[in-house]
Amino acid sequence: MRVYPALTTLLDVWTVVFASALVGAGICGLVAAGLSFRDGRRNRSRESRGLLRISQRFADRVAKGDFYAAEAAAAQAFAEAGRPRIVGWDERAVLDLSLEEARRELTETAAAATWFPDVRRVTRGDVVEVVLGREEPIHLAVVSEAWTPDLDGVVFEASCGAFSMSGSLSVRTVVAGTEASGLKTAVEVLVHAETIDVPEARRALARAQLITHDGLARMAARLNPR
Repeated sequence: MRVYPALTTLLDVWTVVFASALVGAGICGLVAAGLSFRDGRRNRSRESRGLLRISQRFADRVAKGDFYAAEAAAAQAFAEAGRPRIVGWDERAVLDLSLEEARRELTETAAAATWFPDVRRVTRGDVVEVVLGREEPIHLAVVSEAWTPDLDGVVFEASCGAFSMSGSLSVRTVVAGTEASGLKTAVEVLVHAETIDVPEARRALARAQLITHDGLARMAARLNPR
């Protein structure tokens, strides 16, 4: 078998150049993705772990000479970097109520308006809007709203056109202490909301959190024994 040193050398050079290009693309993708969620907290940490796994897979493929698989890993890193980030919050309160009482206070229009006066529901034809705040109100059209037995609460989605906000409200029985007759129970109210990480959506999310926090605090102050 004849050996062609020049051809062998050329192939080696091409291999190194191709690998270097892939490494460069992968690093750029990983850096871009890292910068895109550097300021996040819990959900950013989850994204970081996912991206770390992608970068490890990329490095392993390059080390093994599987450049096509490495290229796929680099493409995945770029896709992760360009994906919209999700931001959200959770609010909770423990109320000295039964489950039925808590559901009534949270879902009946008159009762809910007492605790959350800065939230209004407005019906315009077939469209139901949720209006957040009195000054510079934020209008969100209800896309879906459904009671789910598994959650014992409501799963919802609302949109203003430019973005959507989704979340849930749930209630559950918790142990609040002991009494002479046994364990004392109460109800924990959990509210979650999330949206994409863009300025307009963050503004609506922050407004909703403030209203929810104040409303739950109002309920706890009025309904729980002192």
